[in-house]
Amino acid sequence: MKDLHRIAYWTAAGWVALALAACTPRAAGYQESGAAPAANTPPPAADPQEPFKQEARTLLRQEQFERLDRLSDELTKTQARFPGGDWKSYRFIEALGKPAGGEQASDEEWERHIAVLQRWHSARPNSMAAVLTLTHAMIGYGWKARGAGFADTVTPDGWRLLQERTAGVDGLLAEIGRRVPRTPDWYCAMIDAGRIEGWDRERVEALFEDAVALEPTYLHVYSAMARYLMPRWQGEDGDWETFAERSAERLGGREGSVVYGHVAWQISKLYRGADFYKQNRVSWDRVKQGFIDRETLYGFSVRNLNAFCELAGAAADRETTRALMARIGDAWDAEVWKERKYFDSYRKWAGL
Repeated sequence: MKDLHRIAYWTAAGWVALALAACTPRAAGYQESGAAPAANTPPPAADPQEPFKQEARTLLRQEQFERLDRLSDELTKTQARFPGGDWKSYRFIEALGKPAGGEQASDEEWERHIAVLQRWHSARPNSMAAVLTLTHAMIGYGWKARGAGFADTVTPDGWRLLQERTAGVDGLLAEIGRRVPRTPDWYCAMIDAGRIEGWDRERVEALFEDAVALEPTYLHVYSAMARYLMPRWQGEDGDWETFAERSAERLGGREGSVVYGHVAWQISKLYRGADFYKQNRVSWDRVKQGFIDRETLYGFSVRNLNAFCELAGAAADRETTRALMARIGDAWDAEVWKERKYFDSYRKWAGL
């Protein structure tokens, strides 16, 4: 594992602390970072996936494990997606794999949440969904202890707690994979575990090949594999970009184009604006076409549109940014922009 390069996530505080290249619209946002929010600032757009997530969380709070398993099985069987292309089974696991307070929840909240997931697993040992949500939570709780900074900023206690809290993840996943049919979400979880545990590349690539043989259009396994291949994890310079290019060509057509755009978007979250393009071999034209094809195939999504706009601005494509801003209006997405001022800085740079 490339310890000196490892980063879990960029936090909102990290975005504020770091300056961007002057050619990007987000630079204007940093220059104005001390300004107070404008009066009557419109709230961010409501996440249309939230009612689905809330329903799942309610069932978990009520410990209606059988109903959760039926729902999970149905989502896997039907391969249901949200408008915009996100797989509902993936968002189901994501929603249940952390407490209501998310990454900022207290240790006590994390432990209570994990205890509920452990009861689900104990009550229904053949439940794939129970194992996937439990291991997702174990990994999330481990990263909470480690922190989101570079490896050399992590305390000895942080490393110890990461190892303690994630111990057994691979065993749980391997056991359920032997007992019940494997799903795309299982392969995604295995690749994520391999990234964290430092599994050898041959093993992880074999998992990926099995995943795409099972379901070649499952977007999230491509982004999981790309993260594994980043230099800060188990890859070398250029590996994830080559993987994205070859995956798009292998799948072909609009689906391949969508995969390229999706992978680029997910990896871009680990960089600062234009640094994504400067530090990686990424084709903005292909990213752009990927978002266009994604909407054509899977419909409109406010979040996707906001992400498309942010990536256009980071690529210094003012014309595309302006067109996307006109479509977005005031429907800015907090998960994409983190704070309204960054959205406003792009809008100003685009001339709106």
